[in-house]
Amino acid sequence: MNLADHPQVGQNPGPHPRVALRMTDGGQLEARTRPDRRQILLRRLHADGTQAWCLAIPGDEDAVALARGRERLYTAVYPGGSAGCRVVAVAEADGALLWERQVQGPLPSLHSKYANRIEITATDDEVVVTGRESAGVYREVLDAATGNTRSRRVTAP
Repeated sequence: MNLADHPQVGQNPGPHPRVALRMTDGGQLEARTRPDRRQILLRRLHADGTQAWCLAIPGDEDAVALARGRERLYTAVYPGGSAGCRVVAVAEADGALLWERQVQGPLPSLHSKYANRIEITATDDEVVVTGRESAGVYREVLDAATGNTRSRRVTAP
């Protein structure tokens, strides 16, 4: 099942401190950039607003995108001003870290005018990361169970 147009797919339109997904049970998954930008907090909330679990993801990225697959939640954390992202997979039930992978952008770059926007979608079998960056556009398909790269395509901007 492709969740690309599903209401449980969430992303931010650029560097923002918070993004949330509404879950089918009425609860939500929330990712929030810490003010010091040294970690992203990933929280699963019940429908009544109480916290089911919380996971701190270390790093200094300032933007996030979220997707949901079978019993897994996927978070892409990325710097809005440089290339690539990290994808973190966690168990939906308890927030246990399942795997983490670095996804490379078209070119390693850091520049004050560099733009990076990541979209992430998930199915039962794969996680698709699409990056639209100043240096080009890429699409990387990861195995949902392991995070290993299945395919990668890069095109010019």
